[in-house]
Amino acid sequence: PAFELATKLPMAEVKDVQEKLKGDQANPRDLKMKLAFEIVKIIHGEDFAREAQDYFISTIQKKELPNEVKEIEVKTGEIFSDVLSEHSLAESKGDAKRKIKQGGVTVDNEKIDPDTEITGKMDGKILKVGKKEFRKLKIN
Repeated sequence: PAFELATKLPMAEVKDVQEKLKGDQANPRDLKMKLAFEIVKIIHGEDFAREAQDYFISTIQKKELPNEVKEIEVKTGEIFSDVLSEHSLAESKGDAKRKIKQGGVTVDNEKIDPDTEITGKMDGKILKVGKKEFRKLKIN
């Protein structure tokens, strides 16, 4: 029903999607991506929808770095759990420590400890929090 109610696809195409779902002829993930694309296209336009889809494929599925990474200024000696909460990458210091302990935070794809301190060698390295948040470290 989502394709019928939330998209502007022709009914023939909607029925084709329904048949594919019934007969296991398509990967549900691919159909979800198509649905997301169609909804975003209605709201933001086709160009934006294509950019969003490309971003999802490259950063989430292929685990590549996005083309643009925001930079954050940090100081040598700062602790990563403090950095995450200060830069809104975690709701609190406790949340930051939990994310780090669970392995959801890396610096250049290497896991860190909650008490890891920023060093001068980290200048320009990529901090990744979860699957979607990327920041380039700039030592101040």
